[in-house]
Amino acid sequence: MPNRVLKLLAALTIAVCANHAGSTVLQDMEREVSGIASRVASRVVTVQASFRNPNDENAPGIVNVGTGLLLDSLGHVITASSVLSGMRIATPVMTVIDNGDRTHDALLYDVDSTLRIAVLYVPTMDAGPPIHAKRAEWAPGYFALVVGNSFGVGPAVRMTTVSGQRARDGFWQLSDPATPGFSGAPVFDSRGAFGGIIVGEVAGQVRDPRPSPAVMVTARQLAPVMSRIAALSGNNNRSWLGLSVRPFVQTDGGTALVVSNVIGGSPAAQAGFLPGDVVTRVDTVDVNFVSDLADWVRRSRPGYQATVRIVRQGTEQDIRVTVGSK
Repeated sequence: MPNRVLKLLAALTIAVCANHAGSTVLQDMEREVSGIASRVASRVVTVQASFRNPNDENAPGIVNVGTGLLLDSLGHVITASSVLSGMRIATPVMTVIDNGDRTHDALLYDVDSTLRIAVLYVPTMDAGPPIHAKRAEWAPGYFALVVGNSFGVGPAVRMTTVSGQRARDGFWQLSDPATPGFSGAPVFDSRGAFGGIIVGEVAGQVRDPRPSPAVMVTARQLAPVMSRIAALSGNNNRSWLGLSVRPFVQTDGGTALVVSNVIGGSPAAQAGFLPGDVVTRVDTVDVNFVSDLADWVRRSRPGYQATVRIVRQGTEQDIRVTVGSK
């Protein structure tokens, strides 16, 4: 066989082998990405905040849709605070839709305006053990896997890379834009560890038609928030009051808690709390979110007597309640 033919056959063999090797690498990457998405899918939820104009009940409502991450067995969900962008207008009705298309009622647990995140409490959801968070910092060029609600499709998966870190707030910018619904979407690294939350987009230039890249607050930046939630999840203190509350927006734009239910025979019932009471302060602590009251109860010992400031039918009054145990 002529040498030139042998050389051509050798070149063809090398090309075929190279093409086969390339396909294997791509297939391995597909399996890795699909595996990570499958493992985290049950924790990724759709978050809806419905707003009604308090001054016009007949006006059409506004519904914000985003994504959230179910953190633990107590039902804490972390999302972007932008999902609650209408809170200054009206109190949102919060719902969470899980991966099985089941709808759950949610309470606004806390808001961190600096990190631009919100934490919801969904008592009917259970994610099992706390999620594993990424400890190392991100770096430009790292792969990032975003799992969230994209145009009503969820969980949708997007593979992107990390562009760099913003100097003014320490948030990290991703290479791809965030489509509607991805606000609050969790970001995972190449090992499947939770690495951050999509909290917004980078503002583009005026009249710039190009989409803006997504912005992420990292798991390391969220560590204080997640530590507080983990402490509550693992707390063995059985202190309780026996009432359910939900946040609502007051006429001055501030947030307070309204009592939605009082358990019969509980310390709250014995003290005289009623559904509709607005709780504004416990001892010297102002309460604006569910987390304020929950954390205060967690730190209190059974038998402690507290003074709770409420507003009932427009009149302020103090109620003495003894913290109980269960």
